[in-house]
Amino acid sequence: MSLMSSTVYSPVPTNCPQERSNSKDSEGSKMGDPYPPRRTMLVASDERQYSTSSWLSKVEGFPCGASIKETYHGICIVISIFSDMPSRHMMHFLFVFISYMLVVLTGAVQMQLVDTSFFRAVGLLLAVLLSLRAKNAVSRRQKLMAGVLDMMNCAKNLLYLVHFNPNSRAKLRGVLEFAFLEAAAWALPVMEQGEDVADLNDLPEEYREVAFVLRAKYAAHISPRPLFMWLRELCDELFDPALATKSAGPEKMDQISIIRRFHRNAEEELHTLFAKFDFLLMFRENFVTDQFRWMLETVIFIYVVLYPWCVCTESNLVLGATTVGMACVFYGLNSLTEQLEDPVHHPQGVDLKKTFKRLFEELDRDDKMREYSRAWLNDAKKTGARATEDLHGKFEENFQVPKRGQVYADMV
Repeated sequence: MSLMSSTVYSPVPTNCPQERSNSKDSEGSKMGDPYPPRRTMLVASDERQYSTSSWLSKVEGFPCGASIKETYHGICIVISIFSDMPSRHMMHFLFVFISYMLVVLTGAVQMQLVDTSFFRAVGLLLAVLLSLRAKNAVSRRQKLMAGVLDMMNCAKNLLYLVHFNPNSRAKLRGVLEFAFLEAAAWALPVMEQGEDVADLNDLPEEYREVAFVLRAKYAAHISPRPLFMWLRELCDELFDPALATKSAGPEKMDQISIIRRFHRNAEEELHTLFAKFDFLLMFRENFVTDQFRWMLETVIFIYVVLYPWCVCTESNLVLGATTVGMACVFYGLNSLTEQLEDPVHHPQGVDLKKTFKRLFEELDRDDKMREYSRAWLNDAKKTGARATEDLHGKFEENFQVPKRGQVYADMV
């Protein structure tokens, strides 16, 4: 039976999630509904926070549904920022409250006991320090994202180097997934017993003993870096020069040139993989020193505590509300910056385990998709069709039409 009639897949993802109009284009053909948006490669630790509940799905159809949904997500994010605020800030809030009560009880609300120039200078210093720290925190998160994406691309490139041998590719894929999950676990600051994310039973039988010795030993604080170094030997073992020459065409490339090209490309990808693994371990270290952190918190504390003693034209209620608001803003921003500085271990960071698992799931899905498209094209060629843009359009029409706004679902 033809694959065209027996195989059913989910919608094809594309990079064009924007709305398409139903008007005719320049050639007069009618544009259909847009394909669902491409799923991001990096999985956030707080991805559950953005899941749409049942009542939000119902209000999406209303005129203000999108605004209600965005507001709900914003409130959840603000709550998560303050709920993750370090407990040491609670003591600061207590002293701010005591300062405000002293101003009220002593009748100093209408008195200015702090020099305005000093208060403004402290505020300017605080603004500079917070903006600098926030800028560096965002840059640090972006570097982590780039490093993780480089590791993922290296895995894809290494698998492509042995694509002509499906058996070798399957073995390398299994070892790479095991090594990546080991790296994800080692990047975490604490590892509970029995919490290993990589399973030896998922590896091919002939590589389990080597992985048993080279994998991380959390009780002894031993890194899984040797496991990545062993990948060089594994690639050399799985590479078959004869099959590579046959795949490339012996009349085009000789075997010696193919071997040299393989080793050059493999060495380049492995070197990048080693470097990015070492870069990933940098995020286990503190980004700023304790001196800088306490200096910034001291400046925030002085600024907020002195605020009630500097303002002299407000009522007790307005002064209290303003003081609480300033404390929440500055300490909330400082807490948010601390979370951004540590994008691996905080809820706002990247979930490396889920990200790497999704990577290899996507690789398997892509392989099935290419096999299906190749079989579909062979079936079409039997009817006299040729590989054209129109034929590719018909190929995509065989997929289930997604609902508007639906996120791409995994294939079978």
